[in-house]
Amino acid sequence: MNPNPDAIIVGAGPAGLACAATMLAAGLKANVLEKAADVGAVWRRHYDRLHLHTDRNHSGLPGMAMPSSYPTYPSRAEMVAYLESYAARFDIKPVFDTEVSCIAREGPRWRVESGRHEFVAPIVVIATGIADAPYCPAWPGMDGYSGEILHSSRYRNPAPYAGRRVLVVGFGNSGGEIALDLANAGVTVALAVRSPVQIIPRDLLGFPILSWVILYRRLPAPLV
Repeated sequence: MNPNPDAIIVGAGPAGLACAATMLAAGLKANVLEKAADVGAVWRRHYDRLHLHTDRNHSGLPGMAMPSSYPTYPSRAEMVAYLESYAARFDIKPVFDTEVSCIAREGPRWRVESGRHEFVAPIVVIATGIADAPYCPAWPGMDGYSGEILHSSRYRNPAPYAGRRVLVVGFGNSGGEIALDLANAGVTVALAVRSPVQIIPRDLLGFPILSWVILYRRLPAPLV
């Protein structure tokens, strides 16, 4: 931990680690604060089946590609291992178990407070992400519903749902993959989507769809 850092980064997930590494490359000293006990804490809590929806070659953080031994679409566990290796490679040593409670301006600098520490620096980067604070909407009739309602962040695997019917609300990456996970396990599952969706293949002609998207950027919109 630097006693006089140039920046304080709140969060030791992919964004926080990437910011720390790029600041180090620019000659800046940064303290990374993380409320959990490990880097990539949110990734460690995702469902078992999770794989990246972007390919390995386009998913690495600045300065360190994902290992060539990884599959085209790395798993959750491989992502966690990569984040650990990334922190070690750039000697990023977050201050763990440190939940920030207050960030306040103090002249030309910022004061960042936690339960155990206080830090001061001219720059603060908020890298807490959006996946750590799930949004749970409310619908009429929920109070009287006798079944189980859970957010996707609490889903792990299909084992608890054997012999049951499941409705997955939403068809984003998590909703789609969780529905597939349930269906592959023989669970009766349905999807509810509030608006039409455009379904595209993960790969096209043997290449990840993201590679095609990057190629399309150079072409006129009508042609695309």
